[in-house]
Amino acid sequence: MGKKMVFLGMIIMLLAPPRGIAQQVIEEEMKITSVRVQVRVFDKGQLVKNLKKRDFEVFEGGVPQKIDYFYRLGDKIGSHDIEIQALREAGKHTPRYFVLIFRVFEMTRQLKNGVNVFFNNILRKGDEVLIFANDKTLFFKDAHEDLEKHKEILIEVLLDQAHRASARLMGYLYNIRREWDIRNLEKMMIQDFNFYAPRIVNFLDGYLDEWRFFKKTYLIPDTNKYYNFAQHLQKISKQKWVINFYQLELFPKLKVVGTTKQQIEALIGQLEAQRPEDALAARQIRAKLQEINRELSVVAEFPVQELSKLFYKVNTTFHSIFMNISKEAGSENFEFKQVSSDLENCFREITKSTGGELMLTNDISSALHSISKREDYYYILSYTPRDPEALGRIRVRVKGKNYQVLYDDNQRKDYINEFIERQREKNPIITIRDLKFENRALSFDIRDFFKLDFKGRQDTRKGNILVRIKITDDQGELVYNDLKAINPRQENVHVSVEFEWLDAGKYYITVDAADLINEKSAMEFIQTEIRN
Repeated sequence: MGKKMVFLGMIIMLLAPPRGIAQQVIEEEMKITSVRVQVRVFDKGQLVKNLKKRDFEVFEGGVPQKIDYFYRLGDKIGSHDIEIQALREAGKHTPRYFVLIFRVFEMTRQLKNGVNVFFNNILRKGDEVLIFANDKTLFFKDAHEDLEKHKEILIEVLLDQAHRASARLMGYLYNIRREWDIRNLEKMMIQDFNFYAPRIVNFLDGYLDEWRFFKKTYLIPDTNKYYNFAQHLQKISKQKWVINFYQLELFPKLKVVGTTKQQIEALIGQLEAQRPEDALAARQIRAKLQEINRELSVVAEFPVQELSKLFYKVNTTFHSIFMNISKEAGSENFEFKQVSSDLENCFREITKSTGGELMLTNDISSALHSISKREDYYYILSYTPRDPEALGRIRVRVKGKNYQVLYDDNQRKDYINEFIERQREKNPIITIRDLKFENRALSFDIRDFFKLDFKGRQDTRKGNILVRIKITDDQGELVYNDLKAINPRQENVHVSVEFEWLDAGKYYITVDAADLINEKSAMEFIQTEIRN
């Protein structure tokens, strides 16, 4: 049967929210007559329950506000079987939306058991599950349907992704060991101090460069992805739960008792006893070692507070399970040690601020049991603003208590779209819009990509985009994988692909678009079913 991909130029259109896998929520613009503030209250890290309306004070722009409406809500993932059955019989059993985020480089027995517990004990009929497993994305429209098959697909993906991540980590070790070949160091030792001291500083700089590249590539969160993720969750009207499975990061570090480290320390001692200029070289080497230790131990600044507010707005609870993993380096000079990660810190803070469970354990099954019993308890406060068109900064506190109160203090601020628009103004971020599969044809638009003026004329500006379409069947088998390069001159590109040859069945479609000029990328995915 024929396959064809057609690219059509489109005129500039008003930006609209991207259509993805989630059900769409239709929102009408309306004048604000009341302000609704969702509040979580903590005392020494524990949720505070059973507070009453009279316990709260609300201020807007420093002015006290009268609380018109007040109520308490408590949600939890797990329910007793009798409760579930009663809800089903009453027609009130609503399917839920789960997001599972796996950051793994070793597929352990405990992790596999945890997957079994999630599918067998937590999932219910109709639950949707979106999965990020390192670099792989899966989506199960009804994860409980054909449960064993979905579970098998996820375990296979985790095995593959863990193997790739482990190989990548060993690759960094190989590069560092090659640069730190002990024979090279010994050769430098026989040279004059003025020669080999700067060379050792250069060696240390090389190690630091490897670490910085690793950190930038894998450990620093991409704020664009978080905002896009929040934008996606904002469109989901179901109960939303995010569970993060995070194996703490490892990186090759110099052994304190290793031969190389001992020789460097001995060198520093020798230099300190020599001429003043040699003592200066010793201080430079020691300072570089301290810089390495500091960079491997301290996380950079990251807008965790602002990101946390995103998830207040989308009403999503995060739970995080952090796992300790050991790995042999097979080197007398290097060992794999835990390092600080901005990504880990971000997950920790978002989990705390959304009232989720935060655990450090390798017993994933027990952790999931605790998460399923954890109640996300919060309060809803509502008041009528004096000027609905000019809301001031909101402040909420509990009278007479030094409690930590978490809420969005700027109700009118659209953090998601404002951030995306700011980013677009500075640097276009490629987007995939209007993704759909109808009548055996896949179609979507690509917008907001960067274009360069190659010859100094407006009519020569064009983009450089790679588009990949991948389709897998419900067995996880790849049935279509096509990559196309396009250089559009127009502002928007429409893509249409016919799939008349596809057999009846369920399919998972992933579309990736990479802007090769500014190194930005976008991804959208849908699940579809073809009937005879």
